[in-house]
Amino acid sequence: MTFRRQRSLIPSLTMTETESLLRLLESHYGLTAVKVIPMKTVSGIVCDDDSRWIWKEARARDTEQRFHAMNKIQALLGESGISCAAPVSNGTGLYLSTIENGEKKGYLQPWLAGHHVQLENRQERLAAFATVGVMHQLGQYVSSDIRSVLATASLESRLVRKYRAMTEAWNVAIHKLPELRAMEIHVFRSMSRVLEGLSRQPLTGKSTFCHRDLAPHNLLFSGDGQPHISLIDLDQAGYDLPFLDLLQLCNHSLHFSDLRPGDFRESLAVYNRNAPMGPEQRVWMSELLWFPDLLIRTTVEWVAYGCPEQGRDRVWTAATKERLRLRLLAEENVVSG
Repeated sequence: MTFRRQRSLIPSLTMTETESLLRLLESHYGLTAVKVIPMKTVSGIVCDDDSRWIWKEARARDTEQRFHAMNKIQALLGESGISCAAPVSNGTGLYLSTIENGEKKGYLQPWLAGHHVQLENRQERLAAFATVGVMHQLGQYVSSDIRSVLATASLESRLVRKYRAMTEAWNVAIHKLPELRAMEIHVFRSMSRVLEGLSRQPLTGKSTFCHRDLAPHNLLFSGDGQPHISLIDLDQAGYDLPFLDLLQLCNHSLHFSDLRPGDFRESLAVYNRNAPMGPEQRVWMSELLWFPDLLIRTTVEWVAYGCPEQGRDRVWTAATKERLRLRLLAEENVVSG
């Protein structure tokens, strides 16, 4: 496979585009913006009524049909108190709007309150696992047309692509960072363990609505006394088996905190109370956790960008965390009981 540079951050709007956006907000949404705040990939908007919004540039997969389905999901989750940043319709009843020059389409979504969840904080970590459990449980009960619109590639195919990408990136990575060589046996043994298990017994179960990009910056924590988790950046969301979300959340929990023996088990037990897993699902979750997802992502991205010097520490941190993760997994059967 050939590595491709990931999509670059969307540049800030030009002055002309900003002025066009302000007119669009007024004419299509009835909003009078008093401030436009450039962010990494979006623009934050503050209005004269103190409401706050996010303007995002549309991507190829962003369609009216997809956004309509996402709003159905938003309504379903909202009934159980889960907030998510789904697109809002404009005055014409559509979700996608075009800035006056006609070259850029985008959409508006609420700017939700809260700070990025801190997975090193036990309360916030457990609240995140509980919320994802509720989302997975509720997401099973939607119409077939919504499932069809939000269908995604299988988890198995995604893991195979990651394995192939890591295989190609690895020799380049260890040439630039020789210290990684000590991890080679463990990394490839872990990947092979999971993929060989999949070849013997494919994943089964009912798909559900999944975020599919559960990094801490896509979860917002708020609430005094009563914790509340909001979901943002749902660009990758769709119908999948729930294992991917859990794998991402577990690995990020370890990467951003120093988990102790028992923390994996506790987090997954909280999830399981909200979205009970059967015996076969528990076995598969135990196996999938061996897949070194974050180390793969970090290494492949570093190689794709030409192994910049400033990325060495990030890769080495991911490798260090991977060793800790493997040790924790070996010490306990994290989803038993």
